[in-house]
Amino acid sequence: RQVAKETGVPAVPLFDQLMEREKQATSGTGDGVALPHLRLATVTRPFFAFARLTQPVDFKAVDGRPVDLVGFMLSPEEDGPLHLRRLSHVSRLLRNGRLLTDLRAASDAAVIYALFLHSGQKLRSAA
Repeated sequence: RQVAKETGVPAVPLFDQLMEREKQATSGTGDGVALPHLRLATVTRPFFAFARLTQPVDFKAVDGRPVDLVGFMLSPEEDGPLHLRRLSHVSRLLRNGRLLTDLRAASDAAVIYALFLHSGQKLRSAA
């Protein structure tokens, strides 16, 4: 619902398309991470959202491990090569074990945002 609100893409069709995509191939990349992604004609700019799940979900990941970290990416339909580059970049970030540990331990959304901005460098929080 939050992604739909942020992007203007209706929630139900977005969910249905994601589920259809998951039937084709899992977005569970391993280490408790999933990276679902879509290119849609109704999307006008790239969009990325991140969620840390309180209850892990079975994404049928390649390593069989349930997912607790989800990166979600939407791109305009015409962004074929750009979408793949963005996906590759985010995928590399989410294979960094230190970043995954830091994301799981982050105290709030601002810290998570900073971790992504600094490509997995450990941030010191004043909190």
